Amino acid sequence: MHFLIDCTSPILHPEVDFVGLARAEQQRLAALGVKLVKSTD
Repeated sequence: MHFLIDCTSPILHPEVDFVGLARAEQQRLAALGVKLVKSTD
């Protein structure tokens, strides 16, 4: 499975770090074997 990391964007919120949550989830997916790729790859 491949996940396009440059075709998604987290919601910006003043109280919740969705950027950090998104990065953590990407790392979790990568650890499960999901290939993180860019649309230019």
